[in-house]
Amino acid sequence: MLTSNIDQHAEEKQVLHLPAERIRSAGRPTRARAAEIKDVILRAALVEFTERGFHASSIASIAARAEVSRRTVYNQFQAKEQLLEVLAKHTCSRLRMLLTEVIESDEPICDTLYGVGMCFHNDAMGADSRAISRLLVMEGVRMPALARQGLSFRQYALEPLVNYLERQALEGVIAVEDHARAAQQFLHLTTSSVDYLFGDSEHTPEEQHQWVTAAVKTFLYGVHARR
Repeated sequence: MLTSNIDQHAEEKQVLHLPAERIRSAGRPTRARAAEIKDVILRAALVEFTERGFHASSIASIAARAEVSRRTVYNQFQAKEQLLEVLAKHTCSRLRMLLTEVIESDEPICDTLYGVGMCFHNDAMGADSRAISRLLVMEGVRMPALARQGLSFRQYALEPLVNYLERQALEGVIAVEDHARAAQQFLHLTTSSVDYLFGDSEHTPEEQHQWVTAAVKTFLYGVHARR
């Protein structure tokens, strides 16, 4: 799974550049080797999409950066659209896993939501998440099917929070009827801003704490949380 997450904008291009390494080997690769090759291709695709733009990138350029043949790329992916789809799915799956870990803790709702908000914030600041989000936003008009797929991935990532809010509502802690919408609204409070996609990615821990704390307070006020 593609798990690299870079926190500083200044580091993006430096870290996203792949080291020159050969991954070709004679004969049919083992499962572990095939997974390694797939990961290298995905990393190369992310660099190409970020530096050249989605439409200027090609399977040939991705293969060249990954130092594999075009046939090797096509053995894993049918088209570059599928590469972007898989990259988006990876980041959403990672976020879902982080949310699940936070929500499983038996903490008061304000503390749990603070942990969720920090997950949202940290993930949104990651170089890979930011790059993929930008691509989906900019290419959404020309590729509506891909944009819809990205939205479905986001819903999948938010599912643990949706279920948590539903339990809290059933217990009378909050007053929420549409739990999925409430989860999206909390996500928007913490990360859905042009500043996060295209602005400065450097935030001090104190700035991050203040932002997430304010988002939690605003959300809990809106859902009439039981004090």
